[in-house]
Amino acid sequence: MKQNQPIPQKEQERQFLDIKTAPFIFQPKDLTKYFRISYVGALKMARTENFGFRCGAKKLFIYRDKFIEWLDEKCQD
Repeated sequence: MKQNQPIPQKEQERQFLDIKTAPFIFQPKDLTKYFRISYVGALKMARTENFGFRCGAKKLFIYRDKFIEWLDEKCQD
């Protein structure tokens, strides 16, 4: 595949199955690809935990590294 050519949607979804290969910043809807949770559940998690942040009035994003740290903490409990 050439360097500046866009990646097809199906290939992007396959790359997205591992949280460590996720983009540095992603949206709550992407959590539904990693875990079997609803979109509403992903929104609640991003709002209540310290790994989410807002950009503008409605856009909510999640830092990948903070999310992985949070996930590691929860798995150790």
